[in-house]
Amino acid sequence: MNAKAKFLANELRDELFAAAEWKSVVSGRWLREGVPQLAHRVARTKSAIGKWGDDVINHSLNMVPVMDLKENDVCN
Repeated sequence: MNAKAKFLANELRDELFAAAEWKSVVSGRWLREGVPQLAHRVARTKSAIGKWGDDVINHSLNMVPVMDLKENDVCN
């Protein structure tokens, strides 16, 4: 990932975290309590990408902030 793409990814991540008021959409706990990450609502699998395309699967509307990998699994 080049520097511009990385910057845009971090900017999108911060926007999604702020939109969720810096809380996990799964537990409602503050993101700073865990290892925050973005989870795909529709999992990023080969079949999902084949069906809807990479742009839909990686769209910001398909991503939600969660505290950790355990919560990420709940979203899938």
